Amino acid sequence: MQDELQKVKESLLSSQDGARRALEAKETLPAAIKQAALEADKAKVQAEGSIVEERRARHEMDQSKAAMSTTLSQNAATLKEVEAARASETIALAEFKGLMKSEERNYTDMETELSS
Repeated sequence: MQDELQKVKESLLSSQDGARRALEAKETLPAAIKQAALEADKAKVQAEGSIVEERRARHEMDQSKAAMSTTLSQNAATLKEVEAARASETIALAEFKGLMKSEERNYTDMETELSS
């Protein structure tokens, strides 16, 4: 009988301990849930911030690509203008040389006429 009484006491103590732990869990569980919800909200805000930052970075990248494309087009146009200016310069120089030879011939012809 004493053994049974001892077993009942142990069972009662075990039940009381379990009840105590259940009460502690009941008290701490809402706080833990609240903390987890706060952490989840914080993570959500950070994720939204990352999405906004990624969109901003993509927008800047697109603007940079457009600016680079414009610059390349302007450089190509400038190069063509330089090539055209060189061609005009070459033509002008050839015309000048031709004019100089013509003037030289005229001068030589005038000298020949005057000396005869």
